[in-house]
Amino acid sequence: MLENSDESTYMNIWSMQMGGQDLMPPMPRITVVRGFLYNHLYHHRGELVAHLRASGNTVPGLYGPTYEEFQAMMAQQGN
Repeated sequence: MLENSDESTYMNIWSMQMGGQDLMPPMPRITVVRGFLYNHLYHHRGELVAHLRASGNTVPGLYGPTYEEFQAMMAQQGN
């Protein structure tokens, strides 16, 4: 959906209302995308990683080496 969105509308004001009452204050659409959508995704990714580690599963590298892989690399280098 974001890939096909019109970037020229990102500064348009967005608000969430129910029954004519603002549930969230008016703000630029880009603030909604960055502040809520992306942060929400990062939050759930972090939850998934925590649950995988707590249950003894291997965490996949999401953006490079995982914490465990990094620690192994440092141990090989003697750090």
